[in-house]
Amino acid sequence: MRSRARPKRKKLGSPETIGAVLETSGEQRFAKTPLAIPRHVWAELVGPDIARRSEPRTLDRGILTVIVPSSSWSAELSFLSEELLNRLRQRKYVVERLRFIVGKIDAPARPFEAEPDVVPALREIPKSLQKEIAEVPDDDLRAALQRAARAGLSRSAFLDERKDTKKRS
Repeated sequence: MRSRARPKRKKLGSPETIGAVLETSGEQRFAKTPLAIPRHVWAELVGPDIARRSEPRTLDRGILTVIVPSSSWSAELSFLSEELLNRLRQRKYVVERLRFIVGKIDAPARPFEAEPDVVPALREIPKSLQKEIAEVPDDDLRAALQRAARAGLSRSAFLDERKDTKKRS
C-alpha cells in the first residue's frame, strides 16, 4: 500500500495577527471575489441599514467603489461621503474618495443585526424624589410619576454605563 505524500505548506515569515486571520476566515473565505472591506466591518462603519443596501466592492488607488441598488442611494451616500471617509480612516483604511455605482448587491450570508434594544433593570427612586412624588394628591398620577421616574433613572444609568463600556473598549 502506497502512502500519500503530504502537501507542503507555505512557510510563514512572521506570525499573523488574530485580526488578520479572522478577516480571512468566515464570511469571505469562499467568496469568488473578496470585498474590499469585510461585510461585518462595513456594517460597523455605516450601520445595518446602509450595510444592507450597499457593498464595498473594490479599493484601488485610494478609491473605494461601493455598489448601491439605485441612483437615489448613490445620491444619499454621496452626501455622507465625508463622514464615511472619516470613519474608514479611523479604522486605518487608506481611502481618499468614494465612488458609488448602481448595481446588484450580493445578499449577505446572514442579515446584519441592529443593536438590540435592551430594557434596563429598574432603579430605585432617591428618597428626596420619593418625598416629592408622595405629596401628589392623585393616586393614579402619583403611580404614573413613580413608574416614569424609575424608568427614566434606569435608562439614564444604563446609557451612562454603556458609554463608559464603549470608552474602555
